[in-house]
Amino acid sequence: MINNRVSLGFDLRIAPSVQNVRSREKSFLVPQNVSPISADPGVWPTSEEVGTRWTGLLPDFLNPLYLAPSLDRLVDAYASEGVPISNLHPMCVTSDPTITISLNKRFGSGYFEDQYAENDLLSKGWQFRGFDVVDLDGLISGLKDCDYSEPTWSQLRQYYGDQLNDDGLFFDAMVASRFAEVRGLEIRQHAPFVVVGILTKDQIA
Repeated sequence: MINNRVSLGFDLRIAPSVQNVRSREKSFLVPQNVSPISADPGVWPTSEEVGTRWTGLLPDFLNPLYLAPSLDRLVDAYASEGVPISNLHPMCVTSDPTITISLNKRFGSGYFEDQYAENDLLSKGWQFRGFDVVDLDGLISGLKDCDYSEPTWSQLRQYYGDQLNDDGLFFDAMVASRFAEVRGLEIRQHAPFVVVGILTKDQIA
């Protein structure tokens, strides 16, 4: 299948190795696989320091998903605020380009025009980690940030548990899309969930 996904934006997130997500196992489809890597900042948070400084006064270049149009611009903003960026991991959220049609209708034009092709990012050293499913109002993950309950939890795990990679993300977009539909019917306040790709790059030295 041809990959025509494009970036929705970039962020800097805290190193996954220092995240404590064991206390939130009910939010993960497979409790033994609780990697924090996700589009959702509630699962994979950004720097607490920059979050505090930007509360109520977000940089005007962030789009309505609170993602930056380019990594360089985000790094420059952290530097101008004196926020350390060492040990932070660059990440990028990608999607099918047609998603931006709805985003432009919802948020207005101008936010998602200068997009990077995922294939170009991969050629520049970015690593594809897998697919998440998110509510685009806040990037809330239906895979990792909405509690499961029985018997649905066990049933979903039976169908989809072996479709997750080591990061707890889907490795197949079509499977992720089916999961998104099921979760959207189950959790209507976050429907529809949208399939997004997660890319990462080595932490900034």
